[in-house]
Order: sequence, then structure tokens, then C-alpha cells
Amino acid sequence: MEQLRARTRYFFYDKLPSNGINYYRLEQFDSDGTFAKLGIKQLLFALPDQTTFIYPNPAGKEAILRFAQGTSHIELADLNGKIIRELKVPATAT
Repeated sequence: MEQLRARTRYFFYDKLPSNGINYYRLEQFDSDGTFAKLGIKQLLFALPDQTTFIYPNPAGKEAILRFAQGTSHIELADLNGKIIRELKVPATAT
């Protein structure tokens, strides 16, 4: 007698993809111990050049900044607009 397999869908969200082509290696591990390589898939992301991210939000003692290449100066301000940190950025940083 043939076993029926339930179809299961899985999702993964890349919260910080790079601009351009991103490559993802897909592999499947089943509960019965079997393993299958599903290949490499590529996705093209066309992100705006001026996209700026700071995370996590809200931040505690540390935060990660992501910004457009060519940014030379960053100012971090508190909720009152007071500058709490100024950063000089190397030309190739993102």
C-alpha cells in the first residue's frame, strides 16, 4: 500500500538581502532522516540606492546600520533631536 505524503510549505524571509543577485542553497531534511539537495536558486533584488536600515528597533545598547555606498557622514539623534553620535564613514562602507 502506498503511503500518502502531506504537502508542506516552508517560507524563509531574508530580512537584509543584498542589492543585486542573491544565491540561496536549498536543502531538505525529512523527519525520517532522508536528505535531498534541491539546488541553488537565485533571486534578484533591486533595492533603492538610498535605503537605510537600523535594527533592531527599538535598540538597546547596540544597533546595526545599513546604508548606501557613498555615505560619508552619519548622525544618530535621540527622540528630542539631540545628536548623540556622529560617524565618519569610509567611502566603500555599506
